[in-house]
Amino acid sequence: MPFNKNELKNQAIDIACNQGLPALIGDLEKMANKAGKGENLNHPMWKALKQAAQSNDPQTLIDQATTSLKNSGQAEEILKTIT
Repeated sequence: MPFNKNELKNQAIDIACNQGLPALIGDLEKMANKAGKGENLNHPMWKALKQAAQSNDPQTLIDQATTSLKNSGQAEEILKTIT
């Protein structure tokens, strides 16, 4: 049975964005609150990730995550670590 790679890719992105990420975000928030680390949820990176995960558009998710990574200065730190 032949598979359409683009369709499979789009379905995987749709599942991750609409089911996986929001559930993961919710679980991480519960864990942070239980561990007494709820104040960490006020971090700009976390807020950007949460907002991006709640988007219905995969491209918006990617754009927001990329922008927040650039704005946080973490992109430079990651590049220093891997190069």
